[in-house]
Amino acid sequence: MDSHPHAGHGGIELVAAQDAEWANAPRQLVDAIAASTSPDELEAVLRASQSGAAATLLDARPAALVALASVPNDEAENPEADTIGGLAGTDVLLVGATWATLPAAVEHLGGRVTIVDEVYARVHAATLLRAATSRRGIHLEADARLPFADRTFATVYVDLSDVDALRDRAAVQRRLAEIARVAERGATIVIGLRHPVFAAIDRHAGAGRAERLRNAFRELRPRDLRAPWDPGLRRAGLRPRRLMVPARDSAVLPRLMAPAAARAALRDLAPRDARERIRRLAARAGVVAVLAPRAFVVAHPDGEPAMSLSERLVGEEPEIIPRETWRVALLGKHSFAKLALSAGQDQSVTKEIARTEAAAGSAFADVVPEGAMALRVGRAMAVRSPRIAGEPPAPAALGGVLAEILEPIPVSEYDSIGDTDLFSRVLRPPLPGNVAEARCDGLRELLLQRHREVRVPVGPTHGDLIVDNALLDAEGRAHVIDWIRFEERGPLFIDPLQAALSVHQRERGGDLAHAVAAFIDGEVAGPLATLADERSAGLDRAEASAWLLLHEVTALQNPVDAPSAERLRRVARVIEERMPPPPFQE
Repeated sequence: MDSHPHAGHGGIELVAAQDAEWANAPRQLVDAIAASTSPDELEAVLRASQSGAAATLLDARPAALVALASVPNDEAENPEADTIGGLAGTDVLLVGATWATLPAAVEHLGGRVTIVDEVYARVHAATLLRAATSRRGIHLEADARLPFADRTFATVYVDLSDVDALRDRAAVQRRLAEIARVAERGATIVIGLRHPVFAAIDRHAGAGRAERLRNAFRELRPRDLRAPWDPGLRRAGLRPRRLMVPARDSAVLPRLMAPAAARAALRDLAPRDARERIRRLAARAGVVAVLAPRAFVVAHPDGEPAMSLSERLVGEEPEIIPRETWRVALLGKHSFAKLALSAGQDQSVTKEIARTEAAAGSAFADVVPEGAMALRVGRAMAVRSPRIAGEPPAPAALGGVLAEILEPIPVSEYDSIGDTDLFSRVLRPPLPGNVAEARCDGLRELLLQRHREVRVPVGPTHGDLIVDNALLDAEGRAHVIDWIRFEERGPLFIDPLQAALSVHQRERGGDLAHAVAAFIDGEVAGPLATLADERSAGLDRAEASAWLLLHEVTALQNPVDAPSAERLRRVARVIEERMPPPPFQE
């Protein structure tokens, strides 16, 4: 490939003699990224592309890896403070720029970022994406010496999950040794890995299933099966500290937890495909980490390991729960926290605190957890609360538990839908582009015209009453979390309908579109469906589902990403196919 074809753009330090190939990225996209000169221009380029490479760069979930970053030593000394410095004054290195949203999160928490990659367009994207100030980016060959002094960085992230990355183990160990050299004593090294078996299968993606497996297992070595998550750490001067695996492999960065926690999660999971059925069996056998398709190893060089940001917020061995909305949830043994990773999410966290307080003063008071407190983490906002000592309801009891939460909400006031908070939000969407992306324009116009004067029970609504937001404490009392969508005057059918669909998905599998189709077709029954029917007054099930869809679309805090938009479009199509005709008028 030509040497530095875009050297005039972006101010990247050009150390590499030649540019490396960006596998699976269209040439047109690579050129457009490299030619971008501003964060807005770059984001427009990525959003206009239909490629997987663009979607990966835009995905906000890898930004959650900032929770693993080291905090300064003085931050570890006062765990009860309501203001902490975050990553202020720390230097962070990103080796490999596939986690392009991570730098913005590091900067939001006060850290300084340097990015190194062998692909010019990729380092340019990570240097520019959502950049409020200039970032240092270096175009450097994968096997080159890192151009930094010894013991420079408090945290280093390196992505080795590329299917070809681990084939040359000697080259990987040289790269890890370089990382150990430039890391501070006790620094945090976060290494993303793809299981050698899955990586070998991926390398033969064009062949038939039997041939793929045959060729993959020919390449594997005993060490790949014996120690799949050790790329040679000790030989590189690094010590493993933690292994974090996903319960599900459904995203670029799924929910991450220790293997023991993943075993428990998988045992209670309804498998969606053959791979998940195998992983569930592995969980029951106690070998879930062996069969995880990807994992993150947290290691450190010599010296006492530094405390991570997640440990600072919620204590030891936290689970990391990435969100698509530029925030991360952290679940510790005794605490739970949500941390904003952008200025927009700072406002959302502040709003959530206020809405939780409002919910505590409503008919939901008995199920709103107590003890939440706001935190300032550098420039970012967080909310931390005690962890509820209990478990989610058993699958067979889900519908009953959620119905018991909703039944005490009084159905004493009827008003027109046009006088509800939901109608106001649908009339003037906070992010109009989301309505268009979800292909809900037609449904929106229809409902605004047809239902403004329809009278339904109104009152307080949670707005996101899904299975994962209901917990039972050790005494069996129900608690509901995540009140960011709480409204004081909403149609009371929204919560039971949303809960009924969530329970149906947990019991039967399938996506939201399948659950909505089943509800409209009369295949969803039980106490929640009964409540939804009763509280939707004269609305048809398809009409009630259409209002729920518009609620979901207009409640989003950020522009919808491509996969989510497609999921919403499928729901819209299901509803449109089943909408009743307009009432006959003489």
